[in-house]
Amino acid sequence: MFAKQRLFHTADKSTLVPEGHEDAAFLYAAPSDEIPESAAELYGLVDGDFPDADAPATKATAAETKAAAKKAAAEAKAAEAAANKGAAAGDDKSGAAGDDKSGAAGDDKSGAADGDKAA
Repeated sequence: MFAKQRLFHTADKSTLVPEGHEDAAFLYAAPSDEIPESAAELYGLVDGDFPDADAPATKATAAETKAAAKKAAAEAKAAEAAANKGAAAGDDKSGAAGDDKSGAAGDDKSGAADGDKAA
């Protein structure tokens, strides 16, 4: 689900409110930011917005808010791990500097001095 508008946490992070609301304190999501299903359920969001556009989302307990944040972080970490799967560090075979196998200068195996190389 993606946010339809800027959504803010209240100061105690227990409720989501729309931009401009007097209790808005911390930005939670901007338009088109992905919102985890767990957070949407927790705050009563429907299709990335409040069911009634003027009403703040359902008030969550501090424990529920913390659990939703933890679950969202775990979901984001899992998504990142899936995106990076198979791209292990050091697997770059693009021919990085110092890895030239083309027989460039200084790589002559003839045993002759640099000035004595046969053409």
